[in-house]
Parts: sequence; C-alpha cells; structure tokens
Amino acid sequence: MNRGKRFAKKTAIYAIGNFGSKVLTFLMVPYYTHNIPTGEYGIYDVLMVTIALVMPILTLQTQEAIIAGMIDKEQDNQQIIKSTLSIVLLNSGIILVLYALISRFINIQYGIYFIILLAIKSVYTIIHQYARGLSKTGLYAGTGIIYTLVFLGLNIINLSVLHTGIQGLLISETIAATLTTGVILVGAPEIIKALRVKIDKSQLVRIIRYSLPLIPNNISWWLINASDRYVIGIFLGSVSNGIYAISYKFANIIQTVTSLVYLAWQEISLEEYKSKDKDAFYSSFFNSYMKLLLSGVLVAICCTKFITVTFLAEGYVDAWKYTSWLYMGIVYSSLAAFLNTCYLANGKTGEILKGTLLAGVINLVVDVALIKFIGVYAASLSTVVSAFVLLIRRIVDNKKYYKLVVDWKTLSGLTVLCTAYSLIILVTDRYILDFCLLVPAIILAVILNKNLIQIIMKKVLKRA
Repeated sequence: MNRGKRFAKKTAIYAIGNFGSKVLTFLMVPYYTHNIPTGEYGIYDVLMVTIALVMPILTLQTQEAIIAGMIDKEQDNQQIIKSTLSIVLLNSGIILVLYALISRFINIQYGIYFIILLAIKSVYTIIHQYARGLSKTGLYAGTGIIYTLVFLGLNIINLSVLHTGIQGLLISETIAATLTTGVILVGAPEIIKALRVKIDKSQLVRIIRYSLPLIPNNISWWLINASDRYVIGIFLGSVSNGIYAISYKFANIIQTVTSLVYLAWQEISLEEYKSKDKDAFYSSFFNSYMKLLLSGVLVAICCTKFITVTFLAEGYVDAWKYTSWLYMGIVYSSLAAFLNTCYLANGKTGEILKGTLLAGVINLVVDVALIKFIGVYAASLSTVVSAFVLLIRRIVDNKKYYKLVVDWKTLSGLTVLCTAYSLIILVTDRYILDFCLLVPAIILAVILNKNLIQIIMKKVLKRA
C-alpha cells in the first residue's frame, strides 16, 4: 500500500474513534451553556486544564515511548506496557498519599474527585495508546466512541436530573474512563499477560530516558494552550473564564482534526524517515496540510459569530470574539507539532523542548502584559503569537535533519487574510458582511485544495 493510501486509511480509522466523539462533545456545548452558569463552567474548565498540566508528570509522558517503541520491532512489547503502567500506578499512589496528607490541613474543593479522575485518566491514556501500538485500530477507535457516549450520557443525567453540577461532570468522566479501560483490557488480553512479566530494568531506563525530555515540553505546550485560564481567572474572574472556555470549544474542533492527522502522520513519518525521497515527501505533505488548515480557518472565521449568537445561552454569546485568534493559534501549533516527528525519529526528544519552552514563555508574558488593557483578547492573542513563533522555530530547526521546502508565499498570504477577516468581523456588527466574506473564502479554499478535492471525488465516484 502506498504512502497516501496508508495515511488516508490510518486517518480514517482514527477519525472513527475520535472525530465523531469530538463532534458529539461539541454539539453538547449549547446544552452546557444553558445548564451551567458561566462562573461554574469556568471553575470546571480550570480543573480540567490542571489535569492536563499534571498528567505529563504523572505518566512521565511514557505514552509517547509506547508508540515509538512498538514500531521498533526489536523492542519487547510486554516490557513496554509493564514498565509504563508501573510508572503510572506508582506515581498515582504517591499523589494519593500527598493529597491525604495535605487535605488534613487544607480543604481542597473537589479535591478527591480531581485526584481519582487524574489517576484513572492516566491509566486509560497508557492502555489506550497500547491498543494503538498493537494495531488494534478497531478497539482504539471503538473505545473512543464508548468513552464519549458514556461521558455525555452521564452528564445529561447529572445536570438535568440529579443537578450535581461540577461534581457530576467529574464523576461522569471518571466512570467513562474506568468503563472504557475495562473494555480495552477485555479486547486486548495481551495487556493482562504483560503485567505478569518481570520488569527489565534496562528497558525501564530506556523508556524513562526517551520520555523525560517530553515532560517539560508538554508543560510548555500547556503554557501555550492552557495557562490563559489561570491568568484570566486571576485578573478577570471565573465568569470570563467560562466564556473563554467556550471559545476554546470551537477551536477544539480544528484541534480534533489536526490530532487525527498527527496520529496517522506520526506512524507514517517514522516508518518513512529513512526513505530516499523523504525531503520531497515531507515538504509536500506539510504544504498541503498548511493550505487545508489555514483556508479552513478563513471559512470558520466567517461562520462562528452566527453560530454562537444563534445557539448559545445569552451569557456565553461573546465567545465568538476570541475564536478567530484561537483558530489561528491552534493551526500554527498543529503545524509545529507536525514537524516534531524528525526529533522522534532521531531520538532527539530533548530538542523538542527548546522551541516549545520559548513559545510558552512568550505566551505567558504577552498574556500578563496585555490582559489589563484588552481583557480576554490578551489570552487569544498571546496564543496565536506564541504558536507562530514556535512554528517558525520548528521550520528553521527541521532543516538540520532534512530539506524542508515551505510555500512561504501561501503561508504568509493566508496569515494576512485570516488576520484581516478577523479584524473586519470584530469591528462590524452585520451578519450580511460575514456571509459576503464567506463566499470568497470558500472559493479560495476550493482553489487551494483542488488536488485533494479531486482525489476525494475520484474515490467517491469510483465507489458509486
């Protein structure tokens, strides 16, 4: 199977388990806005952002070592899963003990729910990744759907019937993660067998050496994508945080698409890294991907205001004002992540940190410097600025490993267009103008992605 077909097949499989789930979650946003006050939703969002911060420390980012190790046929899969799970379980125990000691002196709101969910999600993340490494793509995709359906179903019960608020949301996610972990264990009995083997210390050390540099890198990603919630909470309060959290829900649709592509790209790029034509292959994929994402953002910018005003509760309608910059920030971050695979292929995981840390610091500095003057806009603006800096750094750095040819003309042109569209829609209050801008945006998107559209149409017509 050629590269394109393999890439498309892997992306389709991951889409089944992830995109449908994320779409369902996104469709629940109007329900949340009508059932959770903005301030309460802001608190919940901060809790989930904190879990995203702590999880890399708890897991030591060993889930990244799983897929890289299992692609390498010389590695022992049973040792990989036993080592990674042992690390997570040990660290979870340490955190539970620390919480028990601290809670004797300090009352931590939702603390026990937070700790249990953190431990369960960490175990689920490791086991879910292992199913992917075993090429059990059906199990990987199916459990993603199960997780979402259980989580959303329990949310409706907790919010509309039991009226348990934030506590109910945390319980829903804990049950969903626990149940789905059980399904994976049944579908992949190799995991249970792996727990019986004796840990090979050399393998454990190898995994930790590979994964440790990714922890500060992940924390830096957190600085870029999530630290805004803390800054907003400190300077503007939980109500503003709730509105910004909904803005991020819209941006997460793009992030969902890019995460599916990255999962497939990570495998294909690692497999093809030693090929003779990797320079042309990587460059072609990067430029096509960049055109697709930025032209898609141009279209999304024109539609978001209408969607938020039409479907969200009154307290959340201002969320559209911050989405344009978040869309662009997510795209630049995703393009930068797309270029990470050369580090993984060369075992240079420590190099990933440098650019990400720089971007994380820029994000925090810009955010804190501007938030008193332009409010929540500072959070979205700092995201796009730091992500763009990271992308440029990655492009320059990647040339150490292969000849990446970037279509700078298209990249800069689409960046200017997206910025112009964002400013025009922000300062005007007429939907007719939004739709007038939408027409040329769609035409441009079709022109830039005509090759991809032709390939898809051929496939559709062939099957018809």
